[in-house]
Amino acid sequence: MAITLMLVLFFFQNVTNAQTEGFPGMPYKYVKMYMLNTKKSSARPDSKIWKKDYYAFSKMGDGVSLNEKQIASLTKITTQDLSTLETGLSKCFTPRHGLIYFNAKNEPIASISICFECQKIDLFPNQSEESTTDFNVKSALKQIKSFEKLVEELGLPKHAQPWEYEKVHEGAGYQHEGEITVTNEFFAHRLFKSPPYLFEVKPKMKTTGMAKVLERKKEKKDENGKAYNILEHTFYSSRLEYIMGETDWELSFLFVQDPGFVFDNGVSIGMSQLDFIALIDDYKGPEHPSKIIVTDTDGNREFTFLFKERTLKRVEGRIKSWRD
Repeated sequence: MAITLMLVLFFFQNVTNAQTEGFPGMPYKYVKMYMLNTKKSSARPDSKIWKKDYYAFSKMGDGVSLNEKQIASLTKITTQDLSTLETGLSKCFTPRHGLIYFNAKNEPIASISICFECQKIDLFPNQSEESTTDFNVKSALKQIKSFEKLVEELGLPKHAQPWEYEKVHEGAGYQHEGEITVTNEFFAHRLFKSPPYLFEVKPKMKTTGMAKVLERKKEKKDENGKAYNILEHTFYSSRLEYIMGETDWELSFLFVQDPGFVFDNGVSIGMSQLDFIALIDDYKGPEHPSKIIVTDTDGNREFTFLFKERTLKRVEGRIKSWRD
């Protein structure tokens, strides 16, 4: 009995270590690589493919999944001291490639953003304090070469000049196949696990010092011309409206383009289209529609999800009643 218990503990320890070895130091189920910062733009480039709840604005496509052998290669890199590569061998940092780690619930938990032009990476969460601070150029060059080999195996482009990525972006051909309406009774309740009261929704509005949540009350009129009050929140390019329910303000309309707003089931701006579709039960529509409308049978809750370059860019929602 004791021997059996020891074997079980040994096996469990090995499995746990295999899941957490190297970066990110926590269990994960799979890893995908994406492209970012490939479109010609005057905006400041994204420095991380994903951080906390935010996907990079410039992230596009469904990504490419790493197989077991490629994950083993990645682990071999991330068990090394990456401090020199984190510092970078040049001053610039415009990552074109990014790795995102997902857990068993298909939620992103960590990322590595890679810039081959300046030979630098950015880890989120940051590398552990155990990393040394010795600047080792020879080691960093080997590590960036290993990342480069991984990119080549995944069939993603790698170029020396920014304009070459811009040309790839223009010819990427992320065609979309029309739109579809899906009737799903449970999807709305997964977006918000309980009636979306103001105090539950407001914490989802993540902002920075450059953007604040603006709140104001307005008067509207219903179909019969009767006036009623709404509470409005605006932030970034997003807007939410609430009406007074039985006990509190209840969400009645939303227009969200902020990548920091994460729904209770993990839907967020910037997620790949295939990852979004995987959340809809028994989906039978086209693989890459430009618009997916999800509604319940009675039409009390309707949400519209708009996609560009196979990436969720905007969510619109109208809620007549949250109660069946």
